[in-house]
Amino acid sequence: MDHLNVGNNAPIKLKVSVQTEALAVTSGFLYHSETDEMPYSRMEPFDPSLKTGWKSLDKGNEVGNKVFRVITFFTFFNSFPNEETFNLAVEQIKGSYVAEISGGNPSPFPISFTTEAFFTTQTCMVESGLKLL
Repeated sequence: MDHLNVGNNAPIKLKVSVQTEALAVTSGFLYHSETDEMPYSRMEPFDPSLKTGWKSLDKGNEVGNKVFRVITFFTFFNSFPNEETFNLAVEQIKGSYVAEISGGNPSPFPISFTTEAFFTTQTCMVESGLKLL
């Protein structure tokens, strides 16, 4: 998992953007440690294709020594005729998805992500994780 030095800086902010024809919903979660199963704080869900501005983590409180996870879930409106066409739509998401954190060192800091796509349900999920030091 990547890490970013945020120290006692506040607020730390997230920005996510993506170009897609799918319905996208993003939410961020803060954990006290990597092994926690339940977050202690979460961001209100938002659509990163429409609302790409900066959003504060934990209502602007200090978030040093925490683990931050971002999940974006995509649901496609139209059915795809085959898996190859579906994979092209997923590649568009991978190519345009950007998640960044501001307030740390360096800032803004790009967050790496993984993608899982499911042709049978025609959905896709993008997940990121970052240790805030």
